[in-house]
Amino acid sequence: MPALWGKETKQKQLITDLSKEFTEIERLYKLHRGDFPNENAFKTVLKDYNFDKFAKIDEKLIHGIDEALSQELPKLMHYVSPTSQARDLNPFADKTEEPFEIQERDRLAYVQTFQELCPDLSKIPGNIARTPLLQTGLHKDLLRQVWNLSDIDKDGSLDADEFILAMHLCSLVKKGLELPVILPDRLV
Repeated sequence: MPALWGKETKQKQLITDLSKEFTEIERLYKLHRGDFPNENAFKTVLKDYNFDKFAKIDEKLIHGIDEALSQELPKLMHYVSPTSQARDLNPFADKTEEPFEIQERDRLAYVQTFQELCPDLSKIPGNIARTPLLQTGLHKDLLRQVWNLSDIDKDGSLDADEFILAMHLCSLVKKGLELPVILPDRLV
């Protein structure tokens, strides 16, 4: 019985320290915290499981998945999403300036605004990013779409690249262009 109690104690400790486990996984695998499930809901679900019945990690399977995601999927994406090189080879392609391309002068202005908003942070929380986005004069429905496209890691904050993207998308809408449903590769 003591061995069983030890496992139950360990399971309870793991659930209690779930935040530490998430932090370690986040660090080891360079994941964003927004990719994790809601911690409290996950703890509730885990309490009903017997950890002894979890399948052992199959390293060969994990390696195969990693290889598929890092090597095979990008090869497939090449066929789905035409590259700029493919556009260059197309004799009917529009060779004018890409509307979604961020001009260097605009990028510099957005970076300056980002640094003025939060000089000590690498990310701007949503409540701070809200002000310059509202100042664009766009309707909140459009700003909601801009935010959904710009907050790439879905953490409720914008890093410099995400902020630049948000401001650029606002600029495009003000020029009369429609927001894309999915971001073009060159903006991600």
